[in-house]
Amino acid sequence: MKVLLIWPFNAQGVEIRELFPIGLGYLLANIDYGRYDVKILDCTLDRIRPESRELASRLAAFRPDVVGISFWSSNADSVYRTVRAIRDVVPGAKIVFGGPHATSYGEYEIRSRRADFVIAGEGERSFPMLLDAIADDSVKGFSTIPGLVYMGRDGTVVSNPVVFEKDLDTLGYVDYKVLRLEDYHKAGYSYSGSAVLHSNLRTALILATRGCAYRCRFCSAPIISGRRIRFHSPGYIARTIKNLYEEFNVRVISMGDDNFTLKQDYAMALCRAVIDLNLEDLIMAAPNGIRMTRMTPELARLMRRAGFEEVTIAPESGSPRTLELMHKDMELEKVEPFVRMCHNAGLKVKANFIIGYPGETMEDVLLTERFIKDNDFDQIGLCFFQPLPGTPIFNELVAKGEIDESFVPGRYNQLTYCPQGMDKEDLCMVFNRIMNDFRDSKGWRYKNGRVGTIRQYKSTGTDDLP
Repeated sequence: MKVLLIWPFNAQGVEIRELFPIGLGYLLANIDYGRYDVKILDCTLDRIRPESRELASRLAAFRPDVVGISFWSSNADSVYRTVRAIRDVVPGAKIVFGGPHATSYGEYEIRSRRADFVIAGEGERSFPMLLDAIADDSVKGFSTIPGLVYMGRDGTVVSNPVVFEKDLDTLGYVDYKVLRLEDYHKAGYSYSGSAVLHSNLRTALILATRGCAYRCRFCSAPIISGRRIRFHSPGYIARTIKNLYEEFNVRVISMGDDNFTLKQDYAMALCRAVIDLNLEDLIMAAPNGIRMTRMTPELARLMRRAGFEEVTIAPESGSPRTLELMHKDMELEKVEPFVRMCHNAGLKVKANFIIGYPGETMEDVLLTERFIKDNDFDQIGLCFFQPLPGTPIFNELVAKGEIDESFVPGRYNQLTYCPQGMDKEDLCMVFNRIMNDFRDSKGWRYKNGRVGTIRQYKSTGTDDLP
């Protein structure tokens, strides 16, 4: 049976390529190559648009029986158009969605009949089980596959319970060669922290932990990877880093974890394992963020010794009222001493913020602006609020009629949702002012008067790619 795994075309990714298909690497590590002929089609790296002759010809040449598509909310339109191409060229192929969007919104996608199956949660165990069930023509086998979402014989959507692997080491190693890391580097791939730029060095993404125990209403992390924090062993991570360093000349390791520092003993053990590698020019980064309240001076110093140059935190707002709306368990008064502690350890600090959250007022947004000015951040990440499918706030907005079920989020510098009572142009103006004032405060030579834009949203989920 032929299996095609697609990393969909991403217009933004063609330009900056900050995304790397590490999830497909974990899938490949768990598929039986003796039974299945498996190929990866990276439409972003190869710039293959959904309506292109190139995609059609590759589908026709391989003629897959099963097509798995990695689905993020930000590339929804590209995924939908890719599905149409698959249906046209290989109409008998079974289409399987996996990834963050599929996990959060799988039942909707099955009801819409864009996919035959959705794998919610982690697919390393479930996807091979689904392949076996399809190959053996075992409909009964569907009911035993963790996280599988599909249409039952009676026309109702079936969602099997999600099961998360406790021991991440058992999922095997990611084959970065098969994922074409070398080609990503040639194309300009670079994902690391933005407070310290590493554009002249090769970077690679790794995941040491999975899971998020917190309750932020806008975040899909607990849905995607569960609330329990699970770990790769420090030895596993050290071996992965050494392989990337020696085989791919990688000098910057970017950890994509949501909560790397949540378990301090683990974070310290991992740092020691990296130090023991004795790779003097290795740089470690945590661009996806760490839990500020779990950092100690000792851990900060150890992270610096391990090669970390910066950390990213997510206060999200300078308004206590907005933080309460978000269910963001954040004490703003602890941010300034945290920044000072990191600076004392030699670490720079990036802070992420969201404006335009439901229920927020312009007064709340201005408090965030003031908070940024009052703290000595080395870099900031500013985002417009994006309703992510499956999150509590998304469901609330759908129930209120402020958005409909087909809403597709935009990029984070793209205003797609605006709180009631707030003017879009005003919110966009403040977004740009915050970003440009921060750059001015650092004496940076570049400035962009329109870093944030307004998207004209179509509720059908068929927006044109930017």
